[in-house]
Amino acid sequence: SSIELIRGGGTGNGNGDFILANEAGEFYIRYGGDENYATNLLTIMSNGNVFINDTANSGMTTGLTINQGAADNEIITLKSSDVAHGMTSNTETDTFGMLEKVNGVSGGLVILGFQDADNDANQGKAILMQGATVNAADTTKSAAARGQIHINGNLKTGTTFDAVGADGNLVTIANYSTTRFIFDAEGTGHADDVWTDNAYDLAEEYDISEFSEEGAILTIDTTINDRMAPATAIGQVPSGVISYHTAQLGSSFGNIREKYPQLNLRGKYDTPQPVALVGRVPVKVSTENGPIKIGDRITTSSLKGTGMRQTESGYSVGIALDSFDGENSTTTAIVNGQEVKTWRVLVFVNLGYAKLDATVQTLTDPTNVASNATAAWSVDQQSGKVNVTFFGDLNLNGNSIINVSKLLGANGQWQIDETGKLIIKEIETEKITIKNSDISKTGITIYDRVTGKPMCAYFASGILQHEEGGCGASATATTTTTSNVQ
Repeated sequence: SSIELIRGGGTGNGNGDFILANEAGEFYIRYGGDENYATNLLTIMSNGNVFINDTANSGMTTGLTINQGAADNEIITLKSSDVAHGMTSNTETDTFGMLEKVNGVSGGLVILGFQDADNDANQGKAILMQGATVNAADTTKSAAARGQIHINGNLKTGTTFDAVGADGNLVTIANYSTTRFIFDAEGTGHADDVWTDNAYDLAEEYDISEFSEEGAILTIDTTINDRMAPATAIGQVPSGVISYHTAQLGSSFGNIREKYPQLNLRGKYDTPQPVALVGRVPVKVSTENGPIKIGDRITTSSLKGTGMRQTESGYSVGIALDSFDGENSTTTAIVNGQEVKTWRVLVFVNLGYAKLDATVQTLTDPTNVASNATAAWSVDQQSGKVNVTFFGDLNLNGNSIINVSKLLGANGQWQIDETGKLIIKEIETEKITIKNSDISKTGITIYDRVTGKPMCAYFASGILQHEEGGCGASATATTTTTSNVQ
């Protein structure tokens, strides 16, 4: 039987009244919407279940059930008198957290956190998620991996749910109403703009035969599959450089093993390190093959993990973006009984084969005194421009110069211009032939010693004659004189 504890005041017919009652060890707050007080507002069951505006939940053993009915606003609100954020269009100003439906009809859960202005270390954390476990965190990198905080996306199938289909979006991150990041069902990340890092290279995690310094040049370790080792000799094929930051791309062994078990990959890296595959990287170098200049190719050297200037065709680490002559270096090494300077230079890592000619490199090196006496041309090592100021004589060995616009002599002493006009101060020759397709323009232009005017001297019928004006020029008046030449 029901034991009525308290009856609220009302109209006499039960409308608007409520009672607190205890029945069979269960506690109720009932609304008197009818004379039987049949509507339970709050029910506390004997097994510990608590219901608000509901009386049963088959999926719950012990817990709290709230039935919001047709209401679409806040269902749980957390308040504090210390908070006054002022976002009253969203909630009351002292609310710091609340739950509500995403959609009034279809449901979904909104978790909202509100933070007041402050200057402590937690400023800017409206919602803070933290996870802690007693056991060590999972370190596997596979499709079965788990994290301290795990987010799981699912899709309805029948009366339960299952995995999201191909190319489906699992997680999206938005700036207010504009989506900026998407992570899909295949594990691919998409960004509305460029992914950035405080690095200037692209690095991937690889297993290294031994722990190596940042900037160490690596080659493939031939003693075991999928492992790299520091380069130790000239001419080795470089496979990367130890990066100075965390790898953007981690080991994907787990996924690869699942998809391609026939590869027989190792299960775990023993010495994983970030390896730069392309981009700007500080690389260990030495002066073993001479000073390094901007634009020089870098290759492996006799020193472990260290590069040197490349002067012959072979495999290259990349291109030097800085110079190194060892002058300010404080570290040295001994190579073939000789001391060399060591340090790091910034290199654009661009692994591959470089075809170089040692003779050309010598001839185009303006700092090489021995080559300057015979070098025919030079290349600016910074701009790559071929210099037109030659170091020595130009010997074409019987070959021709073709398609030349004009030729200029030193200090302007002579020239042949674009029209074929020869301008010189003195001529000495054994034979000269004067010929023009227009015979009326044939002659030699000389200048009158008194007047300084040009005169055209020519032969007509074996008689030397002359007329005013240069040969071939149109003259308004002409004077012709005939004389015998003795």
